Amino acid sequence: MNWQLSPYTLPLVITGGITLVSAGVTYRQRTVAGSQNLLALLFSIVIWVFAYVAELSAVDLEAKIFWAKVEYIGIVYLPIGYTLFALKYIGDFQKIKKPRLFTAVLYIIPLITLTLTWTNEWHHLVWTSTTLDYQQALSYLVVEHGTWFWVNISFVYILLASSTYWLLRAILATPEQFRGQIILLLAGSLCPWIGNALYITDTNPFPHLDLTPFAFAITAFCFTLALLRFKFLDVVPIAREMVVDKLENGVIVLDSQQRVLDINQTAANLLAKQKKEIIGQPLYFNHSGWAPLTIALQQNQATRLELSINQTFYEASIVLLENINNRANGRLITLYNVTNRKKTELLLQQAKETAETANQAKTHFLTNMSHEIRTPLNAVVGMTEMLRQTNLNANQNEMVDVMAKSSNTLLQLINNILDFSRLEAANLTLKQQAFDLVDCVQAAIETVHHAANEKLITLTYHIQDTTPTHLTGDPVRLRQILINLLENGVKFSEEGTVHIHIGHIQNKKAVLLEFAVEDEGIGIAPDQIDQLFLPFQQIDGSLTRNYGGSGLGLVICKRLVELMGGEIQIRSAVGQGTNVRFTVQMNLATENDPIAVTLRQDRASLASKRLLIIASDATQRRHISKEARMAGLDVYVAASDQEACYWIDNSLPFDVVLLDTAVWHQDPGILAHLQNKDSQTPLPTILLGPSADELSQTLLAQPDLFAGTLTLPIQGPQLYDSLLNIISVKSPNKKRVPGNTMAAQHPLAILLVEDNKLNRRVLTNMLGKLGYQADIAKNGRIAVEMTQKQRYDIILMDIQMPEMDGIEATKQILANGNSHTRPYISAVTAHALAGDRETYLAAGMNHYLSKPVTINKLVEALYQGIEFQNYPAEAMPAFTMPPQNVPSIPLVPSESPINLEELAQLVGEDTGEFLVMMAPIFLEDGTKLVQSLTHAVQNKDCLATKHAAHTLKGTSASMGMPKLSQFSRELETMAKEEALADAPQKLAEIQAEFARAEQALAAILQTAV
Repeated sequence: MNWQLSPYTLPLVITGGITLVSAGVTYRQRTVAGSQNLLALLFSIVIWVFAYVAELSAVDLEAKIFWAKVEYIGIVYLPIGYTLFALKYIGDFQKIKKPRLFTAVLYIIPLITLTLTWTNEWHHLVWTSTTLDYQQALSYLVVEHGTWFWVNISFVYILLASSTYWLLRAILATPEQFRGQIILLLAGSLCPWIGNALYITDTNPFPHLDLTPFAFAITAFCFTLALLRFKFLDVVPIAREMVVDKLENGVIVLDSQQRVLDINQTAANLLAKQKKEIIGQPLYFNHSGWAPLTIALQQNQATRLELSINQTFYEASIVLLENINNRANGRLITLYNVTNRKKTELLLQQAKETAETANQAKTHFLTNMSHEIRTPLNAVVGMTEMLRQTNLNANQNEMVDVMAKSSNTLLQLINNILDFSRLEAANLTLKQQAFDLVDCVQAAIETVHHAANEKLITLTYHIQDTTPTHLTGDPVRLRQILINLLENGVKFSEEGTVHIHIGHIQNKKAVLLEFAVEDEGIGIAPDQIDQLFLPFQQIDGSLTRNYGGSGLGLVICKRLVELMGGEIQIRSAVGQGTNVRFTVQMNLATENDPIAVTLRQDRASLASKRLLIIASDATQRRHISKEARMAGLDVYVAASDQEACYWIDNSLPFDVVLLDTAVWHQDPGILAHLQNKDSQTPLPTILLGPSADELSQTLLAQPDLFAGTLTLPIQGPQLYDSLLNIISVKSPNKKRVPGNTMAAQHPLAILLVEDNKLNRRVLTNMLGKLGYQADIAKNGRIAVEMTQKQRYDIILMDIQMPEMDGIEATKQILANGNSHTRPYISAVTAHALAGDRETYLAAGMNHYLSKPVTINKLVEALYQGIEFQNYPAEAMPAFTMPPQNVPSIPLVPSESPINLEELAQLVGEDTGEFLVMMAPIFLEDGTKLVQSLTHAVQNKDCLATKHAAHTLKGTSASMGMPKLSQFSRELETMAKEEALADAPQKLAEIQAEFARAEQALAAILQTAV
């Protein structure tokens, strides 16, 4: 390709360079509305200009035609970019209903033009002819325009005329400081099109040149001047005059150097200056009232503050303006006139202070009067109780009872008023002390128990099994809430039950207790419930006459609940009872936090006492056992004379026995067996029965046989009162005297299905202590084969095993047998995830034992199996084994991974012998498991990780290693959820804990040798 040096090249290159500078400045502010279209427009000019330079410099016709086609890449976009920029700059683009469709339509003709230009040789629609003309030894391209050229040029001039009209209209609606920008924009845009008009109309004084690219020099100059001098693109004046300048609020726009880019008339009036004196200058305040704003601007952060200028109050808001790099590029200051609001606030503040002063005076008076009344009233209550102890006749006793009830009612009312006044004055603080939730609930029930008995109303409660009961908080105030709600339930009920249900939502260190107190009383209309939480208010005045009350109880409950971080709600309907739900926040107490307060005064007397329950009904056994355990009793249960004899012969002496009349009537000779082994003295026995009259007649007829009676169903307070009347606080402990084993009393054919060698040894050791020798199956397939050859009474079935798991084995065993020879199958597994128990029971299993298995759990399962063989329709309750004396064991440091107390509960006595015997097996199996676990985690194998972690979890738990078991459980859960992102960290914890376990076991083995 040959080139020629044209005298027109230099001015065109300068034009392109200036345009590139303008494009660079525009790129830095490309987030402003329309700036991206302007940027594309400038690059189109650059393409057109430099392509025209190449056309002028080329010599031959073919080269000139090529560069003329390149020029069209810039030519076709120029009108589109100019139109879109103008619309966005003046703010009209967002008014278009379908902007994307509009933009797409604009591109249709330019794209057709560009296509036809590059294929012109085929159709000559753009140029009908192209020739060379020589002037002063230089060649120039001369073209004859075709039909499509005029179509395109018409489209271009329509867009140009429309954009010019929009910009001229914007000048009329734009303040003075922006008019210079638009005028420069119009001048820079129109000059090239004037040159283009001269070119296409053949009125060009230089017929061999296209003046349009040369006119772009004026465009580049105007745009550069607008960008640098008139702050073009710093602030786009979108409908500014109609919106900003007429606002009642002041608006000031600053750049990064605190120069004023824009200000409306309101703000200029506040500064007492003309806008033209402010714009472009650093912001300066000439009044001391602006000082807070001056300080805030120096901090370079968004904020709100108040200003007082000439007795007028303003709220100033500072917002940071950010560029595309999220860096501060200026600030927007908005000034709101809040004088009227400020005056109103001052009046409200004065009224509030006056009301608070009056309220404090009222509270102070109530507090003083409450104390003044309580002092003599306490004396009345005390003297009444002393008078009750003297010899009084029937009439005098009745009068003393009236005095006691009246004084107690008055004292309770005064206490409520005092509490309410303290709550109103915010002088009531909650204590933080360790307490027992069960003790707190039972103390509340005992307080209301007498009133409930008078109306034959039953008080019951239920605490979800997973709800923690060793907590830290204010038990006195919690009991106060419960007493208030229970009293309301009893007061507004004539019969039925008032029940407390307690659940929880637990975090790591805190717990949100959820209480529900439900009665079967008169109920409340839903639209009247809100009145209950207003001080001294009741729904109906007749309620006060019929039921009494001050209207403060629920108000105090609500305030106390809120102090405890909870909320209270009431659901009720007339005639359908009331359900009061509330929540309170408590902290979990640790083992190092002993119970600081016992609300039930006599509860300590029942702790660690030994109780034997003999009842044929499984539901009654479970209920009584639960109530007794909540009082701290060591509970043992039996369904027959034989089971009771086993416990008497093989455990420490009992303090009291509860005997169901059904068992006594079935076997009257059972009383002869209820004797202490050593002294052969009868055990104190309380007779249980459904009829109070029948029990009374029995006690009158045979007063020496029983120490007392209790009517079924038994309530907690009744049980505790009866036990306290019998049990001696200082009864001495006696040593265990060995007797017959459980196997001798109840022979059983037991099959243990377990693939892990260590777990097999643990369970066979436990069964051996009870006198049983179990058959062993190492997986489910072998277990199925063994059950086909021999009948088993009880099968202890592991779940996760090779070849065939426990669930499939259970299904096949049940399918192969019949209902008369069906074994009792108990799952024995370390699975403790949600839904596991339901899965095992659905497969046909009868029971679920979670590893680590304790002797108590094992005995419970065996007795349920015995009951199943005798009475398949009835499930046995929980059984417990007497605690075993733990002999001396090898010394294990307190930091050891082995929890000896937990291990003693698992294996009973001879813990040291157990560790010496099991350590080699554990170390061998555990090392392989950790290696398998490491390989599985490295390969991100969820299934292998789950199996290995599951096995290690159960094995370590059976060895009394809770921390290693916990880590394994957490890794198993990760694998089960296929979320192994944190598995390497958990694996590292397992490896470190296993290494500690190895060291501890090595020390034990060395000591034993």
